[in-house]
Amino acid sequence: HMIEQIPPSYTWGYNFISSPLTARISGYVIKIIPRYRGTTVTRHCNGMSEMQVMQDIPFDGLEIDISEQVYCCFRTSRPCAVAQFSKGQSVDDALKEISENIGDPAMVWLAPVGQFVNYVIFYTGFTSGASPDGFTFGEFANVIVPADSFNPQMIRLDGNLLQPNEREWTEIFCPPNNITACAYSRNVNLTGSEGKHNITHDNPSGRLTAIVYGWGNQKGYMYPAGFALDPIGEIIFSLFVETTRVGECLGPFVVTIIRAGDINVNATVDLQIRSASGLKPGVSFATVCVAN
Repeated sequence: HMIEQIPPSYTWGYNFISSPLTARISGYVIKIIPRYRGTTVTRHCNGMSEMQVMQDIPFDGLEIDISEQVYCCFRTSRPCAVAQFSKGQSVDDALKEISENIGDPAMVWLAPVGQFVNYVIFYTGFTSGASPDGFTFGEFANVIVPADSFNPQMIRLDGNLLQPNEREWTEIFCPPNNITACAYSRNVNLTGSEGKHNITHDNPSGRLTAIVYGWGNQKGYMYPAGFALDPIGEIIFSLFVETTRVGECLGPFVVTIIRAGDINVNATVDLQIRSASGLKPGVSFATVCVAN
């Protein structure tokens, strides 16, 4: 069985990118969980001639079998959470002439593009590339950078440029524009490099994400290297009040309301002014006299 902690629903997003899993050939499974009923999903995978649109996906989630190891983009009309699953070793072995027993089912939450961060820190586990059972254990990371942050001269792994040659990065094409790349990706082989690693962007406003995973003899793991938990999937208001006081009178004061979260939902705010004696109906926001 697989157990994962679900990210808070207010952090769910609209745009997701899945990536191929190194050393696996049978593809992977995507599950999309909508925050609201009536959600539409648009999918485009590299190599597809057309986008696939799925209307009103099931409220308990939509599973999509991606039969190849390929980059795919998912755009949703309402906030969603998206998980990527690796398949078991028997699925890969059915496509090979010799059984290798590499891999096992594993799960990773994909970060919405809106939750990409400036850097990630993660760990790998096997110094020699060999697991305790004596079998070779391969460990990898898939790095994804949105097009507006992509500069191969600014993206580093453990302090060194990850890959300075732009041509060595894979272009990813997303709906609705499948002509211009929306993101770029690079796979990193971390086999045998046990310990702490970091992937950083030299530009403080640059964004990226990464998933880390590994395969052994009937073994597998996947996890997100890191992502933000900003409010995207629900409306959240922050209220700030600045006041001054002259004698017994309070005012003028300024109320600042900052809205964050789901941009597709209209919202209103009702402000009321209260004093020690109760609600002050019809009072303007200029000056309020408060009895001691």
